[in-house]
Amino acid sequence: MSDEKKKLRADYMREYYRKQTPEQRAKRLAKVAQYRAKNREKLNAKQREYIKENPQSNEARKRHNRKYRENNKEKYAAHYAVAQALIHGTLIRPSSCRCGNRGRLEAHHEDYAKQLEVDFLCVPCHKEKHRKE
Repeated sequence: MSDEKKKLRADYMREYYRKQTPEQRAKRLAKVAQYRAKNREKLNAKQREYIKENPQSNEARKRHNRKYRENNKEKYAAHYAVAQALIHGTLIRPSSCRCGNRGRLEAHHEDYAKQLEVDFLCVPCHKEKHRKE
């Protein structure tokens, strides 16, 4: 497929998904999640194969991550501390957001210096919180 056709297809799909109703989007995302859960091993194998065949993409990702860590030391330290606390049980992720949403919850830091002082927010609430800041 030519680059021009890829761009046209990408534009078409972007517009198609933008027009979907929230119910249609939720249904589509549920199907995607179900497929990913059912085919986790297959998808992981495919990703490992891609990385082997395209080592430059893996190296580019590593360079990007290294640069992010160097440029955002305090932020990275806070994210790492939360991840470790969740693994070791020092910090417990609640089952739902303040709004009642039981979807994926993200840790939000008001102050990165206070590494383990986090609010667990659903994705929409987390985005809203950052829009206000």
